[in-house]
Amino acid sequence: MLLIYIISSFFISVVTCKSIDSYPVSNLDNSKYKPYKKNDNLQLECISRHIDNGEHQFDNNGNIIYLPFPKCQESSKSLEFQYGVDDSFKQCTFKINDELYHLFQLYLHQDSPFTCRLKYAMNLNLNDGLNDDSDDVYIPLNLNLRGTVQESHFDLDPFINVLIVKSNGFIISGVGFSSSLNSTKVIIGDLITLNFNIRWIEVESTVNDNTLLFALPKLSINKSIYIFTLICVTFIGVVLGITLSYYRVVKRVQIQIGDIIKDD
Repeated sequence: MLLIYIISSFFISVVTCKSIDSYPVSNLDNSKYKPYKKNDNLQLECISRHIDNGEHQFDNNGNIIYLPFPKCQESSKSLEFQYGVDDSFKQCTFKINDELYHLFQLYLHQDSPFTCRLKYAMNLNLNDGLNDDSDDVYIPLNLNLRGTVQESHFDLDPFINVLIVKSNGFIISGVGFSSSLNSTKVIIGDLITLNFNIRWIEVESTVNDNTLLFALPKLSINKSIYIFTLICVTFIGVVLGITLSYYRVVKRVQIQIGDIIKDD
C-alpha cells in the first residue's frame, strides 16, 4: 500500500503542484521591471573565462565579466532568443578562433561550466534614461555541451535543446543541453553551426512555502489529460493491489497445505 501511495502522490503532484517563487526572491521589487512581451529580443550573455584554467575574468570592481554570445553569421548579431517564441530551427554559425577553441575544450571536459544568463525583465530605470543598471536581475542559463576532446580536434554535438520557464512576462529559469546522436569535428579556424531547439514553459502561479525542498512547475494542462492521469494512477493501484493480494492468498494456501501434510 505504501508503494501505491507513493506512485499516486507523484503523478498527482505533476498535475497539481505549483512552482516555487521566481529567482531571486529576496527584496525583489517587480515594480522596477517591465515585463517582456512576446517576440521581445533577449540577448544571451556568457561568462568570460581565462583559456588556460577556465577561471572567471573580473572587472576593476571585482564583478564577473559577461560577454555577448559569439556573433552569428545568420543575423550579424550575437545570439538572441525571442520571448515566448518556440523555435525548432534557430541556427548560429561562428568561427572557432584560438580562444574559443580552448574554451570549448574546457566546456567539453567539464572543467568549467558554459555559464550564460538572460535578463529577468527590462529595467525601467534604463528605459527612463537614467543609465542605472545596478538593479538588473539575471537568470542563469547553463549550456551543457556533449563531446570529446582529441589531441588534434574535438568532436561536438551541435544540436542543443533550450528550455526556458517564464511567468507573466518574467523569466524564471532556463537550461540548455546537447540533444542528438550526431557529432561535428572541429579544429581551430573552422566555422561551426549550433542548432537550437527552443521551448518555453509558462508557469501559472507561485507558492510561498519555505518548507518545500522542491516543486514542479504547474503546466497548462486540459481536463482530459488530468482525467487520463488519474485513470492511469487508479489502474496502477488496482493492478498492484490485485498482485499483492494474489501473492498473499498463494502464501496462505501453501501454509495450509504444509499443515495438512504435517498432520498426515
